Amino acid sequence: MSQPYIEVRLFGKNDKTITVVNRTTIQAQRNNLSVRDDMTRRVLIGQMDAKVERLELREFARNPRAMILANRGKYVAACLTIVRACALAGRPGKLTPLTCTALNRPATCPARIICLE
Repeated sequence: MSQPYIEVRLFGKNDKTITVVNRTTIQAQRNNLSVRDDMTRRVLIGQMDAKVERLELREFARNPRAMILANRGKYVAACLTIVRACALAGRPGKLTPLTCTALNRPATCPARIICLE
């Protein structure tokens, strides 16, 4: 997962491989998920508590999708504010940057998640 390029078998061909840029993202959902060894510095852990036992029965007073679409600019601005605050704080706890091929330079944004290609 940490290699910048990986060699994969060409789809439909057993004898042909190609080298591609590694842009792997792995997402996991689990109760009491834990990471260890070198993965501790490569994982972003988030927690949500819906305060209900069965999520499929949860009811919303409003339509969250419609609310987000109606206020998209505010949500985008809030996300960019977080990114800017991290940058202004000197990128505390930054990791070794990945290379952003679109910009042909290291991607040094917070959590290394923003690289428009």
